[in-house]
Amino acid sequence: MSNNGRFTAKVRADGTLAGDSVVGSIHQVGAKLEGAPSCNGWTYWCFKRDGKRVLIDQLRKQIRDEMVAV
Repeated sequence: MSNNGRFTAKVRADGTLAGDSVVGSIHQVGAKLEGAPSCNGWTYWCFKRDGKRVLIDQLRKQIRDEMVAV
């Protein structure tokens, strides 16, 4: 879901997003849905964890930290 809760999208097998007849990167889809020239998809898209919205950027950071710790 978008950080403002207005849009939802699904991650496709190839890693792109699909939402409201728009397919592309996390950045492209966010920009298109908002009617903006660009969008930082990492801070635009989020998911719910324990009932709270979490930016996908936080998930990316968590995974990176876990990979470094190994």
